[in-house]
Amino acid sequence: MEYLIGAILGALVVVIRNSIKDGARRERARRYDISDPGNQIRFVQDAQLYPRKPINAEAFRAVFKPVETYLSSKKAGYRLFAEVSMGSFVKTSKYEGTAGQQNRAYSSFGSKRVDFLIIDPLGNPALVIEYHGSGHYQGDAERRDAVKRTVLSRAGIALIEVHEDAPASQVVEAVARKLGGRHKRTGPW
Repeated sequence: MEYLIGAILGALVVVIRNSIKDGARRERARRYDISDPGNQIRFVQDAQLYPRKPINAEAFRAVFKPVETYLSSKKAGYRLFAEVSMGSFVKTSKYEGTAGQQNRAYSSFGSKRVDFLIIDPLGNPALVIEYHGSGHYQGDAERRDAVKRTVLSRAGIALIEVHEDAPASQVVEAVARKLGGRHKRTGPW
C-alpha cells in the first residue's frame, strides 16, 4: 500500500512540475512573441536605434546617382526608389490557384527587397535594378537572386542587373533602353 501511495504521490509531483514548466514555457513564448504588436513596441523601446543611409556608398555612386540624374533630365515623372520590398509592388492573383498557393507564393517574395525600383508617371513599377557590388555574393545570394528574377519575370516587370565594375554610362544606357520599350501597364492593376 505504501508503494502505491508513493507511486501516486510521485506521479502527482511529476504532473505538477510539468504543469509549472509548461506554464512557464507558454508565458515565455507569449512574452517573446514577435507577432504581438505590444511586444514589438517593447522590443523596439528596449533596443538602441539610429538612422542609416538606405543605400551603401558603392551602390549610390554606381547606380542611384547616374540613374536619378538621367530620369530627372530625360524621363519626366519617372521616380527612383531604393530598398523597396517586393510585396509593396508585386501581388498575387486572387483569381488563380488556391488561397494557400497564393499565400505561399507571396510569402516567398513579399519581404524580399530590390535594390532600386523605377516607377512610371502613373506610379506603376517600370523597372527594377539590382546592384551586385563587392558585398553581394554572400551566403545564398544566387538563390535569392533567382527568386527575384522569377517573380519579376512572372509579374512582367523589367530587370537590370548591374555588376560593380559597370561604368555609369552603361547603367544609364541600359535604363534608357528598358524604359524606352516599356508598355504602359505592367500588371493586372
